[in-house]
Amino acid sequence: MLRATLILYILKAMLSWVPLANFSPVAPEHTMARYTVIAEAIADVTLDPAESAVFPRQVRAMNLPPLTPDEMRTEDILGNALALASTGAFEGGYLEYVDDGSCNDPSWRLKHPDIIRHGDCDGGHAWTIWQIHTMGGLVLTGPYVTGYMYVEGARQHPETIVTGPKMIADHRLASRTALHILRVSMRDHHSLCAYTGEACDGTMPLAKNRLNRPLQYRVSHPWAAFESSLLLTQP
Repeated sequence: MLRATLILYILKAMLSWVPLANFSPVAPEHTMARYTVIAEAIADVTLDPAESAVFPRQVRAMNLPPLTPDEMRTEDILGNALALASTGAFEGGYLEYVDDGSCNDPSWRLKHPDIIRHGDCDGGHAWTIWQIHTMGGLVLTGPYVTGYMYVEGARQHPETIVTGPKMIADHRLASRTALHILRVSMRDHHSLCAYTGEACDGTMPLAKNRLNRPLQYRVSHPWAAFESSLLLTQP
């Protein structure tokens, strides 16, 4: 899978969920540049062979025909990429003041009450467009994520501890951390309720919507058709 093509696929999904016009009067070129940075980070993380699928195959398949090993790998990548892009749209709305960490700065928040009414990052405690609560620090443990206090030796290796400022400075670290949290939610609850705050033993309408949107987008926007459309537009 070509990285450049995957980035374009992610961007198309992002734009369908949160159009550039939502940020008017900000210049669309500025917002598109931000979107591209996010899409590039998502692509780089999901193309990493070490990152396993968030969605179980029986959920991810959505009545698609049987897949070859290469097709299954493509499905894993696309499923993870769309899950990240969709969650970022739901959680942080791709808002610049969330993306750049302004939302987590107490002094900035005091000066901009009119802006944070659109979303205040859970009182400034949730970081990045994926609204991650670090709870003092997280460690990526295999395919999952754990609070640093539960990881032996983490205190002696602070470079392994994921913090909010580190994620703001590194979109790839933020994207990878969000992917691991999504994977934990699906492992523990077979749902994205860990991101919606709903009772995971209830009906979870918000979590169901968050699960269905990336899956439905994948089905309604086939990868092969997208690749073909790009080839047809080449000079």
